[in-house]
Amino acid sequence: MASSSVDEVVTLVDGEPPGEDLPVPLTAQILPYAFAKRHGVLIGQIEDAAVNLLHYASPDPVILAEVSRITGCKISLSSTTE
Repeated sequence: MASSSVDEVVTLVDGEPPGEDLPVPLTAQILPYAFAKRHGVLIGQIEDAAVNLLHYASPDPVILAEVSRITGCKISLSSTTE
């Protein structure tokens, strides 16, 4: 019988090799609370290719870029009151 390493024996149900990063589901909680509060933004409705970002005041373009990076989606904006 040939010897095998643990990595060759371990098989995951979904077929992913061990040690691979699993995708994080996109929910409103993906945006850290402190970031959202400090910059006045909140993730609203989540669609397939876009995230609706609720904001008060005028959001900084750098913040919009960061939210887009974190979510991996395009952003649509909706203003709201505090």
